[in-house]
Order: sequence, then C-alpha cells, then structure tokens
Amino acid sequence: RKAGLHEVPAMSIDVDGRRFTTAALSFEATPIEPSDHVLAEIVGDRASVFVGEPLNLTLRLWVEAYHNGQFDVTLSGEDTWNLVLEQQSQWGPFQSEIERMAAEREMPRFHKVRRPDRSGVERDYYLYELTSTVQPQGSGSLPGGNVQVVVAYPTGLERAGGLLSFVRLAIAGQRIVVADAELASTEIKALPTAGRPADFRGAVGQFEIATEASPLRVQAGDPITLRM
Repeated sequence: RKAGLHEVPAMSIDVDGRRFTTAALSFEATPIEPSDHVLAEIVGDRASVFVGEPLNLTLRLWVEAYHNGQFDVTLSGEDTWNLVLEQQSQWGPFQSEIERMAAEREMPRFHKVRRPDRSGVERDYYLYELTSTVQPQGSGSLPGGNVQVVVAYPTGLERAGGLLSFVRLAIAGQRIVVADAELASTEIKALPTAGRPADFRGAVGQFEIATEASPLRVQAGDPITLRM
C-alpha cells in the first residue's frame, strides 16, 4: 500500500526434525500516479458532527465510461463496475456494504454523468454511490480506515471470435488505476469539556424518554407493568 523498499522476511518450517528456511525477498513499490479515469470522494450528510454522533456517509466513485473508437463501443455501467477490483481495494466503513452486495449479487446504484476531470476537461463518467452510517471515535478521523479503490481500466479491445456478423469483443489490455477517497465537507469535532457532568459517559445525539403502564385499571394489590 505504500511506496518504497519492502522486505518479505525469511520463513522457516520444520519437517521430520529438519528445518527448512526460505530466503528473504526485497522489492520496491513505486507510487501510482493519480488518473482522471477514476475519481472518488466521501461526503457526509451534515457539515459537522461531534465524536460519537451518527454520521451518514456516501462514497461517490466516478469511473470514466471507456469508449473504443476502433469498434465504436462504450462499456456499459454494469461492465464498468466489473473492472473494480473489490478484493484489492480498501473500503473502510463501506466494507460491510460491499460484502452484502457480493453475497446478494448486487451492484451499487449508478447513473451516467458528465463532469470535469482534474484538468477541467469534460468527460463521461459512471457515478456509483455506496452508503454507510458511522460513529466517529476521534476528531478529524474517518471511522473504519481509509478508502482506496483499485480499478483495472481498459487500454484496448480485441475480437474474441464469433460467427458471421456476430463478433464478440474482449478487453485486450488493462492498467491499474488507484483512487483515494477522503471525507469532504464534514468536520468531526471533539466533545466540549466545559460544563460536562461528572457522570457523562459519551452518549451523543438526540434523545427522548417515555413511560407507559399496562393495564391502566386494576384492583388494589394487582400488579402493573411499567415500561420506561
């Protein structure tokens, strides 16, 4: 996940009283330059919340609608979502939603939009949205970890066989594109300490209290159930 020099340490295994050890491996990871093919951001439903207060999040993922001029073909929104490498991505607070969709063979809701890329050039994108509700445990931080989406974006198409006029196409090449999503436009504030009750235990939000009793008419000595 991080650029730089990395090492896989030597590992040992004992077999029939003998120890076998692998050699350590070193490798260098180079950073992936940001790409306009994939853009991502996370937005909250409120401008600010206190630590521990529920916050509804939406992950917005824009993937450019790939168009191949040779065959005059544009990938559909469904095919484009299949380019997202779910296992290699980090979904943070949206991990449970990704797992639910995978189990139920669903995909996020999406629609085609036209928006500027980082350079201000208008492009056609598919906008996918995932939702999650979190309770921040620290000021300025996103619960559940960072979100990093990995996409195998096409670099070309090729003929994959076919009979007569029916021609199947397949992806001829791909490049890995990574988009980091950060929480935008929402401030996570620390709880105030001034005037805090001595028995405060961190409960934050809107609360109400109600009571009811049943039955309401009894003879003297009969029990009444009171719910608060």
